[in-house]
Amino acid sequence: MEKYAYLMLVFHLLEIYCCIWMFQSFAVKRKGDKRFITFVYVIALCCVEWAITNVLYENLQVKAIVIIGVLSFAMYRLFLIRYTKALVLSMLFYGVVLVADYMELVVMGTVFPGKFWNLSNGVIFFATRVTNIVLAYGMSFCIKKMLGSKTTDFFTVKEWYALAAISLITIFSVITITLQTDWLNYASQSITVDFFHIHIAAGILCINFIGYYLIHSIAEREIELREYAVFRERVKNETAMYRSVSENLEKQRKRTHEYKNQLAAISALAAEGAYQELGAYIEKIETTLQHRMDVVDTNHVIVNAILNTKYREAVSKGIVFVLKVNDLSALKMEEEDIVVILSNLLSNALEACERCEDKLIKLKFVLENGQAVISVKNSMAAEPVVENGALLTSKTKDTYEHGVGILNVVETVEKCGGRYMVDYGEGSFQFSILIPNDEGGEQGK
Repeated sequence: MEKYAYLMLVFHLLEIYCCIWMFQSFAVKRKGDKRFITFVYVIALCCVEWAITNVLYENLQVKAIVIIGVLSFAMYRLFLIRYTKALVLSMLFYGVVLVADYMELVVMGTVFPGKFWNLSNGVIFFATRVTNIVLAYGMSFCIKKMLGSKTTDFFTVKEWYALAAISLITIFSVITITLQTDWLNYASQSITVDFFHIHIAAGILCINFIGYYLIHSIAEREIELREYAVFRERVKNETAMYRSVSENLEKQRKRTHEYKNQLAAISALAAEGAYQELGAYIEKIETTLQHRMDVVDTNHVIVNAILNTKYREAVSKGIVFVLKVNDLSALKMEEEDIVVILSNLLSNALEACERCEDKLIKLKFVLENGQAVISVKNSMAAEPVVENGALLTSKTKDTYEHGVGILNVVETVEKCGGRYMVDYGEGSFQFSILIPNDEGGEQGK
């Protein structure tokens, strides 16, 4: 082994890159991370793993624990991911490496019967290590296809536990079989086909991929449920908004009829010269009109309907609602996008304020510098839940349902080619949005 020490470092290097390559399907790198930092991590991990392998070569259990610990810490520092998930994914990767090692022994024992243990032979050494790397990359590729992409975003705690259990079973099984097998005696035999070890290797592979497939299927179902919940939330918001518009139009028709009667009464009082009664009647009408008039008028029917509805709801709940708006008649956003953004943000703000002593909502919706600027700031009793950098909800119950609103807003903003920023702390929460106000804004980035 000493004559191939430097070449072993190269193979460890390829193994570390395989680990990072697999992790990239489950998490994003931390902001500000550059290629140089990644390269430093790779070199450091390569040297550490090489040293651990040489020191703990015969103690497979301790070696597994140490390498998994080192990998999980390094991946946690390199990627935007919780440590527990980094630990599970490190166990998953190390299980892949062990299975690849075991399959390599079986394959090489079949290809080079009675000779494959002689690693001083350059051909056998290279064939062994290349087989190991190819198998590791191949299995990692299959796992990326099955579990990667956005699937793990919807993993529940149970799915992560299941993934950890599969990885631990794989690691324990391979280490146990390796320790129970007399490889020196096995290597000296002229074996052409070793059905026992082939069946063991195939069984471990099948168990792993069946488990991954089941977890993937569960995650896919979660995605479908989430997408249905998003659709249902959109329909609910749009239905509520159009109901509000319809109610406002009905009220307007009733008011028009009332105004005709009031004008007739005013004309009659004026004709009779009853000016004192006329003055009192007009004062009464003005008081009534002040209570009935909409508070907000942005020259945009949909925005007016939503803001006035939410304003009345806030007043009824004792919440102070401060608005800053301007003329939105030139707003080019699609009506359904306006409904999704305003309805969700204001509904979340109202619900958050209900749990606070100081109930305050500040809304800004203006057109300036060719952009639609939307900002909702509200009081907050508890900090929101953040998962992998994604904002979910500040609620402690039914977080699945309530996280849909924020997801809806984010997807709509990105669809419109806009940007958003979230800021929270010191008892307040703010969601700010900038969306280009042009015809191409709805096409997205």
